[in-house]
Amino acid sequence: MNSQYFLKRVWDLNFHEKNILSTIIFLITSIAIYFLILIFNSIYPLFLLIVALVLTSGFYIRTLNLIPSILATLSLTLIYILHYGELFLITIEITLINLSLFFLLSLLISVLIGHLNTTFEQLKSEKRSETKKRWSAERRKEFLSTLLRQDLSSKNQTTWGHLQLITTEDLPEEKQKHIEEARKTCNEIYETLKLTKKLEKIEENNNTTKIDITNTIKEAIIEINQQTNNKDIKIKQNLPKKPLTGETTQDLKTLIKQIIKTRLHTTKPKNIKITLKQNKDTNIIEIQDDGKKLHQDIQKLFSGQTYKGNTTGVWGVRYYMINQIAKHINIDIQTKNTENQTKFKLKIPKNPNKT
Repeated sequence: MNSQYFLKRVWDLNFHEKNILSTIIFLITSIAIYFLILIFNSIYPLFLLIVALVLTSGFYIRTLNLIPSILATLSLTLIYILHYGELFLITIEITLINLSLFFLLSLLISVLIGHLNTTFEQLKSEKRSETKKRWSAERRKEFLSTLLRQDLSSKNQTTWGHLQLITTEDLPEEKQKHIEEARKTCNEIYETLKLTKKLEKIEENNNTTKIDITNTIKEAIIEINQQTNNKDIKIKQNLPKKPLTGETTQDLKTLIKQIIKTRLHTTKPKNIKITLKQNKDTNIIEIQDDGKKLHQDIQKLFSGQTYKGNTTGVWGVRYYMINQIAKHINIDIQTKNTENQTKFKLKIPKNPNKT
């Protein structure tokens, strides 16, 4: 039984039971001290009273602990009487002064320990309360996120269904263009909701392992080319002949695809280039395009600055989720606007112990 478990059991006792236990401890200690004094003919065993005082003071969670101090002083008085006999009465004045000083000292020690116990319990209580609040907040956040995603998904499907019905009608070309834009918006909302769900799965399981980065990039490009209908988009790749591996997860493919798809949806680039290179500790993927530059508030998402989300029309939520995916799969992501290009730099450690 360790000391922490013992004290926890004692703290669960009521005040009367604690006093009885303290009395028993001081009684046993006093008897032990008396016989040790007789055996060694020394007063040093009296210091065992301090040990008993410290122990019993730990039983009480209160600032003023009179009981251990009183018991310690009574124990010292009993030892004096047993050891000195009639001499105790002859030197009563000096003895009383010694006992008073001992009582004040023991009271100081007991109060200090009681104060520490009280502070410790308050901190534990505050930590439990804070943990409970944080847990409740996370549960509410998770519930609202799921509810919001389901509700938006349902309403988006309804809107999509109405648009499908409208497109069957013979409408002027101008109105057909508006309907097509609305359908694109619905599809973008659907993609964003899918990405939100994907991010939740990535957060649940983000154990890294060694993966073939070169092959992952190739697979991502193939899938993007299959999914996009715009044949004018050219995705070039500059990959080393020798496959490079890095410490991340298979969701690297998701990250690459989402960066490119987000840029395709929001900036309409004509050329996209993916380059893979390495240095001593990291492999670096560079994704650059000639589309519209990143908004300065979006760049804050990738630089560690606070993004307040005050801007509209810059797809903050998609870029935020891209940044979160990178963090959860052990990738440092950086962005840079040049004169004619926007570049995303993904740094993937070769060794899990190095970043």
